[in-house]
Amino acid sequence: LLIFVPYGYRILRVLMHKRIFLLKNRLSFKLLSFRNKILMTVISGMTVSMLLIGFVTVSYIIYQYNKDEFDKLRKKTRMITTRLSSDLQQNERQAAMVSPDIRMMVKTLSDVYQADINVFDKDGNLVNSTESSIYDKQIIAPKMNALAALKFHHDQVSQVIQEEHIGLLKFTSCYMPIRNSVGRVIGYLNLPYFSKEQELNNRISSFLEALVNLYLLLFLILVMAGLFMTRVLTAPLDIIRN
Repeated sequence: LLIFVPYGYRILRVLMHKRIFLLKNRLSFKLLSFRNKILMTVISGMTVSMLLIGFVTVSYIIYQYNKDEFDKLRKKTRMITTRLSSDLQQNERQAAMVSPDIRMMVKTLSDVYQADINVFDKDGNLVNSTESSIYDKQIIAPKMNALAALKFHHDQVSQVIQEEHIGLLKFTSCYMPIRNSVGRVIGYLNLPYFSKEQELNNRISSFLEALVNLYLLLFLILVMAGLFMTRVLTAPLDIIRN
């Protein structure tokens, strides 16, 4: 119990200081004139409202941006997988996942869709990658993500999108199965996506700039309106006082 005495004393001091601070603020507010009280109430209400609007809107911008980026990644992965499966079926090379032709196909699709592409065989081993250097340098193992493989084999999902990381670098990764002409899975295609934080920051900055400008405009309007209203409301009191 003796150990908690100093902490209890500190907490008590903090509470006392806080109570004194609130009491001083209340007294200072009471000393204000009726006109200034109305004006302060209007300005405080507007400030709190603008802060809430800013918080809610920024949260929505972040949510909508991430949702749009995920939808684009899913759509792009589906398009590339469909195209690669079609090319393999037309060339009757479904079983030749390690042939030089698939490397050319992946390189062409990467250039067309402006995306990094990884291709794994049905056992999850890396077959081809447009960013082979990170595998050659053994930064990450040439294996498909274990969680994604588990979802395909056990949950029988048609597409997997999840967060992954290389060291401290986080990114979103999307997987889809590559099928042959009879619908059998012969491999998996993966698109890693690195978030464009600068684009998101630009959107948020643009909104905050517009919000601040709107706030300043409303502030001036409300101050002028508040002064006018307080004069009208306090005019009878001034007459009685005089």
